[in-house]
Amino acid sequence: MAIQALCTRKDLNDAIRDLLSCERRPREVRIICPIVTDPEICDGNTFLKIIERLSQVEDIIISLITCKPIARSRASEFVKKEVKKRLDVIQALEDMKIRVFQWPSTDLHAKIILTQSKDDKLALVTSANITPTALNRNIEVGICFKNERDDIYDAIYQYVTELLARIIRKQKGLELK
Repeated sequence: MAIQALCTRKDLNDAIRDLLSCERRPREVRIICPIVTDPEICDGNTFLKIIERLSQVEDIIISLITCKPIARSRASEFVKKEVKKRLDVIQALEDMKIRVFQWPSTDLHAKIILTQSKDDKLALVTSANITPTALNRNIEVGICFKNERDDIYDAIYQYVTELLARIIRKQKGLELK
């Protein structure tokens, strides 16, 4: 697979499972997703279970950029519950020593998973958040790049690196522009 279009829910879930597979022995995983909960990805494995297994790979670095979950004071009970789910997932990831960066505004919309191992580079760009609704009900699409297009992977990797740098500058009190 050099470039694969992901036009069904199964294709998208399978691609996420494959990208986050421990068997690939990735050195680095970078995930950008504005909304992250704990949906089942495949075969009863949820996002958190997959990440937990992945975090056991020796010397791996896993980073997540996500929007900071906020419930306004007048938010409905449903919204408050959803925010709590997201906060619980962030806490669980941090407990696994995953580097979680919370984007300081609501303009983050990109959904990307990058993995790099000794043998390959994979990039998934998708319309889907990591939520049950996105992965099991919504009409979503994605495209996965593997090895054949290092230029695409490298450009996306550089973009994610710049986003991380912006968050770190903001956390250090420098202006986010």
